[in-house]
Amino acid sequence: GDRKGTISVFMLPKNDGTSETPGTKAKKAGGDKALEPCCQVHRAHRHNSVTALVLEKTSGLIYSTGRDGAVCMWRLETSRDDKGTLQASLVKEGAIQGWGGLELVTGVSWTAERDLLVSGFQHTRFVVRHAPQRRTL
Repeated sequence: GDRKGTISVFMLPKNDGTSETPGTKAKKAGGDKALEPCCQVHRAHRHNSVTALVLEKTSGLIYSTGRDGAVCMWRLETSRDDKGTLQASLVKEGAIQGWGGLELVTGVSWTAERDLLVSGFQHTRFVVRHAPQRRTL
């Protein structure tokens, strides 16, 4: 994520040195060439910065937090077109706002019971909120 609210997804090279990015066939990764994003979502958090991106491995959802105070859930979808070319896109699964006075949401994590925790700042104080119970820990 960046300061303009854009989320970019990159496909990293495989262990054998090849990579397949959406829109291309598998090819050998080249030396100093900069990676290009395979898909992007502009203004994911309106015009505000993205403050964190976290993959929740159990569901496969990507959680993003932003300076707009929202936590958004995204699913990365991949498919192949008629020519066998890999295509990718981020699909928004939902968003949650209103974190009991948090002015800046900085991240998410989970309890051992898989309950969502949201961290951020309330004025100058760092707080962690238990999302299901909507209380500050």
